[in-house]
Amino acid sequence: MNYCVAQGPEEIKKEIIKNGPVIGSITPFTDFLTYKDGTYFPSEGSFKFNGHQPLKIIGWEKDPQGDVWIVENSWGNQWGDKGYARIVSGHKDLYIDYLGVAPRPIPMPAHEWDQETQRMQKQYEASVGESTGNANEANVE
Repeated sequence: MNYCVAQGPEEIKKEIIKNGPVIGSITPFTDFLTYKDGTYFPSEGSFKFNGHQPLKIIGWEKDPQGDVWIVENSWGNQWGDKGYARIVSGHKDLYIDYLGVAPRPIPMPAHEWDQETQRMQKQYEASVGESTGNANEANVE
């Protein structure tokens, strides 16, 4: 698997146009948990959680308030607008505009993929054996 990192809103948009959705994240605020519809931006009185919430950024649109990202969250259809949200672009505390990651498969014939997954499995088993003191149980090519 290979990937591309698009930094900034214009690069994220270019990547979406060229290759489709990207993985982004936001710093969620408490009111993000109860988002249902409309354009999300943190309301007065809400506070930031520690960490980031990954999202699939599928597009953007213009809104009377400015640019808005269209995202799919991983919390299921009960959250937001059937699992989707519109998030204001450019909000300094959300960081959704900071970067997007676009995973890209590396074309590989099936037999090579089978060999590669077997090699990775042996490597993983060896590393687990080393961490538990059973390094002799796994062989790495």
